[in-house]
Amino acid sequence: MARFMASKSVRLPTLIEPSVLPRPVSNKGSSPAPDRDRLPPIRLMCPPTAKTFSDIAIVPGPPISTTQSTRGWRLNDPWAYKYLSLAQELGIKNVHVHKGPTVYPLSADAFDVHDVDYAATDFPELNFIVEHVGLPRLDDFCWIAAQESNVYAGLSVAMAFVHLRPRYFAEIMANLLFWLGPDKLCFGSDYAIWSPKWLIEKFMAFELPEDLKQEYHVDLTVDIKRKILGENAARLYGIDIPAQTAKLSQEGIGLAR
Repeated sequence: MARFMASKSVRLPTLIEPSVLPRPVSNKGSSPAPDRDRLPPIRLMCPPTAKTFSDIAIVPGPPISTTQSTRGWRLNDPWAYKYLSLAQELGIKNVHVHKGPTVYPLSADAFDVHDVDYAATDFPELNFIVEHVGLPRLDDFCWIAAQESNVYAGLSVAMAFVHLRPRYFAEIMANLLFWLGPDKLCFGSDYAIWSPKWLIEKFMAFELPEDLKQEYHVDLTVDIKRKILGENAARLYGIDIPAQTAKLSQEGIGLAR
């Protein structure tokens, strides 16, 4: 599954109405669902006054069926490509893609990362932030992200392992740093499942074990942690960190700390 996030203001059409949702795929991850299993249209309602993507109202059909043939869809499906093309047309730069632990009743292959490879190659002007770094398919994700300059790692879900499974978390981070480098890793907290404060504190205190430093030739320095916690995302979204910090310090969210 993917969700689009706007990175700048754009002018929008007044109505976009595809005839069907991106086609669900079969349990094998390749065959389109038969017409009887497809969802009704969704409409993206854009009032004439709309200036940004956030002004769009999404009017969906009923929930996805739990039948064998509708347990997910792929990012390289022709209908998904229509949405990616539209995002590009509207000036949307960053696409966050859920690729991680399976969510019932969707099948495991609905979250396979291989379709990211196709989309990233075919839409080089878009950035694909792969949330949950494809876990448990980390190796596949790393090989793809190392090849595709516009594929980034979103660390939600992965971050939580810093608490109960620190060695596993260290191996995840060592692999990501080795294959992607520190500039393509973006913090994710899984808010609002929990508050992110404890994650940030544990992450800042975390050190890679010496054997992994030597094996992967990487380290998790304070400067790299700063990149992961905010600087990389700020670069992707064009956020001026000093200016935003000054602004928030005068508002409720900053004063409440």
